[in-house]
Amino acid sequence: MSFDPDIHVPGAWRCAKCGFRLQQMNLNAQDGTVTSRDQAGDVCPNDGAPLWRVTWKDDAAEAFDQIQALIDENARLREANGILEDALQEVGDDYPGSSCQQWCQHQVKAARAALSPNPEQQED
Repeated sequence: MSFDPDIHVPGAWRCAKCGFRLQQMNLNAQDGTVTSRDQAGDVCPNDGAPLWRVTWKDDAAEAFDQIQALIDENARLREANGILEDALQEVGDDYPGSSCQQWCQHQVKAARAALSPNPEQQED
C-alpha cells in the first residue's frame, strides 16, 4: 500500500482565498443512498474564486486544529467556572443562614452539575 498525501476527500472543496468549505453530496431518492458529488465547477459564494479539492492530509489537520481549539476553550471555561464558584462561595459565606447564602450554594451546585459528564447523576 502506497502513501499519497494528495489523495482528496470525496466531495470536499475549499476556497483558497477565504477558506470557505463545501461538501457536495448526491441524494439518491430511488434507493435512499447518499454519495459524494466529486465534480468541479462550483465557485465560492463569498468571493467567486474557484474551489479546490481538499486532501485527506489537509482535512485531518483542520480536524485536529478544531479539536485542539475546543479543548483549549473547555479549559478556559472550566477555569472561569472555578473563579465564579469561588466568588459565589465567598459571597454566600458572608451571609450565613440567609437566602443569599442558599442562592449562592444553589448556583455553585448548578455550575458543578453543568461541568459533570453525567449531569443526571449529580447528588442533591
